[in-house]
Amino acid sequence: MKIEDERVLGEKRMINAKVLGYTYIALWLIVFHRQFILKQNLVEYLDVFILTISISMVLTLSNVKKGLYLTYRTRKQQKINVTLGMIVAGCVVFAINYAMNNHNIMTSLFGSIVFIACFGLGQLVLLNYSNKKSNEDNDDE
Repeated sequence: MKIEDERVLGEKRMINAKVLGYTYIALWLIVFHRQFILKQNLVEYLDVFILTISISMVLTLSNVKKGLYLTYRTRKQQKINVTLGMIVAGCVVFAINYAMNNHNIMTSLFGSIVFIACFGLGQLVLLNYSNKKSNEDNDDE
């Protein structure tokens, strides 16, 4: 059995992480392409959609469980990150709702506001749990 040094293992991990990231982005692009370009029904690409959502959830929850979800940032940077995420997600949801609801501004706006509230609350719960977990790990050391 050949022993590999830490530099080689680190490089392999970095390559695998990049490939996973590119694959993850490609899956989201496939979902958006099928939905908005090909105008397929969800049932026609449900397998790819479920895979993409599952990967998203596993990545996020794994980071939260280990206390790594945005914990490498200061509290101020965390708030900025969550706020920007809420703004971008809200704009995307508004645009999609607007296009799919026959250009009804009020329905799209209401849907976006509800989404932003739920998204923001979810982000705060994940962030608080991750910070708590990170602090527990620091206390153990």
